[in-house]
Amino acid sequence: LNLGEYLKSIGNTILASKYSLKSKFVSGTEYAKKRIHYNLALDYKKTGKYNKAIEELLIALKIDPNYAKAHSLLGNILSDMGKSREAIQEFKQVLKIEPDNSKAWNNLGVEYHKIGLKKEAFKCFQNAIKLNPKNYEAYNNLAVIYRKSGDLAASLTAIKKAYSLSNRSPDICYNIANLYKQIGDSENALTFYKKALKIKPDFSLIYNNIGTYYDELEDYESAIKWYREGLEYDPNNPTLHYNIGVILEAENNYQQALIEYKRALKSRPGWIDALNNMGITLQKLGSNQEALNTFKDILKVDPENIQGHNNIAVILTNLGKLEEAEQHLDKALKIDPGYFNASLNLTRVQEDKGELQESIQNLRTLLQRDENNTDVLQRLGKLLMETGAFNEASNHIRKLLRLNPNSSTGYLILGQLNLRSGRKKRALSCFTSSINLNSKQFESLYQRALLLREMGKYSKSILDIEKILDHNPKSFEARFLLSEIYIKQKEGEKAMALLQELLKETSNESNTKDILTALIKLYRNMGDKDAAIKTVETLLAMQGDGEGSETLDQMGSTFKIYDKILNDYTKEYEKIWDRNLEAFIAVTTQTMEEDGGKEEESVFVESIPEFDNEIVPIIDIGGIEPIIEVNEDEETIILSELEEDLNLPDEIEMEMERELTQLREKARKERDSVNGDQNNSLGQASPQYIPVPVPQVQFYPQQVQSPPPVFVQPPFMQTPPAYQPPPPPPESHIDYPEIIPEQAQEEKISDQDIEKDPTEEEEHIDEKESNPSNLLGYLESLTQFLPEEKRTSFNNSDMHLKLETLRAKINGKENFRSKIEKKHLPVPKKMETKITSTKVEKTFDYIEKLSTFLPDKAISSAMKSRIQGILDNMRKTNG
Repeated sequence: LNLGEYLKSIGNTILASKYSLKSKFVSGTEYAKKRIHYNLALDYKKTGKYNKAIEELLIALKIDPNYAKAHSLLGNILSDMGKSREAIQEFKQVLKIEPDNSKAWNNLGVEYHKIGLKKEAFKCFQNAIKLNPKNYEAYNNLAVIYRKSGDLAASLTAIKKAYSLSNRSPDICYNIANLYKQIGDSENALTFYKKALKIKPDFSLIYNNIGTYYDELEDYESAIKWYREGLEYDPNNPTLHYNIGVILEAENNYQQALIEYKRALKSRPGWIDALNNMGITLQKLGSNQEALNTFKDILKVDPENIQGHNNIAVILTNLGKLEEAEQHLDKALKIDPGYFNASLNLTRVQEDKGELQESIQNLRTLLQRDENNTDVLQRLGKLLMETGAFNEASNHIRKLLRLNPNSSTGYLILGQLNLRSGRKKRALSCFTSSINLNSKQFESLYQRALLLREMGKYSKSILDIEKILDHNPKSFEARFLLSEIYIKQKEGEKAMALLQELLKETSNESNTKDILTALIKLYRNMGDKDAAIKTVETLLAMQGDGEGSETLDQMGSTFKIYDKILNDYTKEYEKIWDRNLEAFIAVTTQTMEEDGGKEEESVFVESIPEFDNEIVPIIDIGGIEPIIEVNEDEETIILSELEEDLNLPDEIEMEMERELTQLREKARKERDSVNGDQNNSLGQASPQYIPVPVPQVQFYPQQVQSPPPVFVQPPFMQTPPAYQPPPPPPESHIDYPEIIPEQAQEEKISDQDIEKDPTEEEEHIDEKESNPSNLLGYLESLTQFLPEEKRTSFNNSDMHLKLETLRAKINGKENFRSKIEKKHLPVPKKMETKITSTKVEKTFDYIEKLSTFLPDKAISSAMKSRIQGILDNMRKTNG
């Protein structure tokens, strides 16, 4: 190689290496060449260009195969690339060349440790220290070996020795902090973490570990602060993003947690722990399909991942895809037959399939494997309670509470057991203990609210319901219970508004039936029986679409309610009818002044004919059956008092007017009294009935409350997937004050009242009520219900006077004619008019036409039927 070529080669490398200027002063030997390539490799390594660095080192080693520095640098690069076995070979080559190289022994020990050869690594570190007692890196690594083997005392001794040799090493300070943290000396741990940061502020792992320190203290705000500070130096650090996500998820901030998990996965694709937690978060957000896809991504990375299979099964179970869920659990158990959590989740699938006894038997088998497993005790106790095995269920739940006195769910189940056994006070105490242990145990709040409602403690029950609604304002169960309490408290308007709101929102057939049943009760309480009957008919139409004995039972219960409403109708109208009759009778029995003598004349000739039992009465009013039998050839009636125009003196006219005014005023007062009683008996006006459409029958898979799939706790602690609810925060046990049940004031309806036929009841009417004169009074009183125009026409006619005269004649009392004669006034000449069937028919035709204007069409129809019956009998009698 001539001098010109050598200088040319130097020029080609000037721009590539800072050491090239030095090498031009070295003679053109092999040493100069290998140094040039070594220095180039060193620069490439610093910039992360590992492949180019390896190319330069291989050239240098080709020049000098025994170049120890080249082998050592190549080993370090391979170590950084994760190729520990290849790195081991390079460090061995260094030791062949330089057996006393302490750093080479230390590096070889590190690589052995990476591939799990801890004994070989331990020997390498000992050799490194033997060759160089001041090798602080070897002492540091030896401390790591001791710590992982559990010998914390030896580890602390070794790491303190390393710190004494080099107190400016951030790695040594970091490892001392980790050791102190492991032995529980948090203060010293935090001190050394902060020392490490002073030496190396961009040491992102330290920010992470300080964050986990505050995380363990449940100071989540400080933990997130340290994690985010670490991200300022290393924005793409997946561990920091992951740990932030864990805290946000625990705080129910699922959307932000999801963002952090996605960022972690962007920096570290395929990270199983992050995929698992992201799937759990999606499930909590209700995105079951996305959660399912995320868990399937775990199986793409690791098809044999039992946690992935287990969590996929949990989602499929929630979606009602029980067969697929069972297949994934079977796969997990095939990979690991001892996988406890998959076996536990399998019992839930069996439960949802209705295989309760199989589920109970498998839970008993699991309990034999782990008799103190609180998850198994809890699920087994709950299932035994649901199947009626209260004693065995109670034993398991009490054992659960002995093992875990802070189990809020345990107290909930124990409360339900006491409630089903009739021990309400104990149940109340258990529900309260459950709530005290976990204020967000909403099932316990709901159960206690139900019990307080039953005991008449409505205000306390409403307080529990409000807590549930603060968490979930759309809770159907809580709002429906609140509407039932409003009904109990006679707050009809509040109950109606809430029930109508629920009816609009729900699409669940079972919920709709419950709402309709409550509306029926509310309408009855408010006196709106028409709306109640329409709602009953809607409910029956829905129930009619169902099948099975349960549907028949529901329809039977609804028919009983229907009978009660009809019975209410009958009783109400009987009372109204009786009140009206009493008022009418009071009006017709009003007496005038008597002169002590018998009436000389009667409207009817001499006497009233006998009543023929075959004659149909005009209208059946509790036994009043007045009959007018007419014989066209024989009977006559004097109509002068009814037809003549009486020209009476003012004094007589005024007296008559006063009497009529008194009679009308008394009738008005009686009528107002009756109407007032009717209004008071009905209470407040009921809201307008809104017809309820019959919804399309829908079927939903049974939703069973289940805990989320397994959660991976920070940092780097992968817990096995478990089918269990999150543990509640411990709180002091506070017994709820004993509540003495109040007697609820409810209307009691006996079975006899429900099934009684209202048509079988008859009123016993006094003899005086069968007087025909009372019928005329009743007919006159009905005019008050006529439309205003017809009522005015009647009042302006002389029919009042005629009817009163007729009634006075029938009752044997003084009429207006007698009064005139007593005053010695001129009496108009009597005109005898013969009664004919035609005139009677016209009279009744007039009454019938008036009756058509009555608001109660039932009375109109009855009057028309009775009048037609009388006329038919008259025609038969008169041939």
